[in-house]
Amino acid sequence: MYGREGVDEGLEKGGWWCVAARRFTSGGYVRSMHIVPMYLGEEGVAGMFCQATGMGPKGKGRDALYDVRNGLLLHVDVAEAFEAFRLTIVPSSSKDEKGEKGEKDEKGQGEEYEIFVLDETLMRQRLIGNGPLRFGDLHGQALEFRDVKERPERRYLYFMFVVAVAVCERRTGRAASILAKSGKSAKIWNGCESYVERGTLRKLVEYIAHDGGRLGFDEALGQQEEEEGAKKVGAEAEARKLDDALPNTTGNEPCAGESAAQDQLLRDIAARFVIRAAQAEEVDSDEAFTSESD
Repeated sequence: MYGREGVDEGLEKGGWWCVAARRFTSGGYVRSMHIVPMYLGEEGVAGMFCQATGMGPKGKGRDALYDVRNGLLLHVDVAEAFEAFRLTIVPSSSKDEKGEKGEKDEKGQGEEYEIFVLDETLMRQRLIGNGPLRFGDLHGQALEFRDVKERPERRYLYFMFVVAVAVCERRTGRAASILAKSGKSAKIWNGCESYVERGTLRKLVEYIAHDGGRLGFDEALGQQEEEEGAKKVGAEAEARKLDDALPNTTGNEPCAGESAAQDQLLRDIAARFVIRAAQAEEVDSDEAFTSESD
């Protein structure tokens, strides 16, 4: 579990290290958390990360779900807010803007991440057991790992960023403006597309948010396509010539049943996230009612 590198040191100092709060916190206020949640299931994880990204066959879903890089050790309030899609974790652009970011491997070593609060009502809320520390203090703050060699895998954080933004848009219709304020919408969308197939992402956002167009997804990818378009013209023309010269065959084309199954899997994945988001809202409403009654 990433973040566990501070456990032994933390026990000596009376707490465990939270990479988001960037401090040792009492063990009762820190817990482990899956980035891509368990309720997505092995089939869902395989469909998103194994087949689409070339990680391996469908049966590898379990490996991805239980991957140690699919976890973080966080303050309980931060973990609950992440799981409720009220905040997310995104790559930090600070070093990139200065031109200091070095090469990174697939594990995300060398990558910097930061907290991105999507629910603005969280900003003034304090983290239990951490004195005056509020979520607003965490917003835009980089995660701090005790061991620089250990990081969660980028594909999982990128994917959950997409999901959290789509849920935010579904709930409030304000995700686009929140992303615009961040100034990094296009960069993050393009980064997501590196790990999950473009059409898959577009459909998932649509199924969760109903309308993904407002989120800048198509604009970001459209800009990328325009920049790369000129380079592809010649290659596509040659490919068409080759296709015309070959015998007509449909052996490599996906059958209608396969496409329908993939689409249904995406709808099922989206439904699981929507249900979890609704459950989180019910819990928040119940807690708010209890606080007002007290």
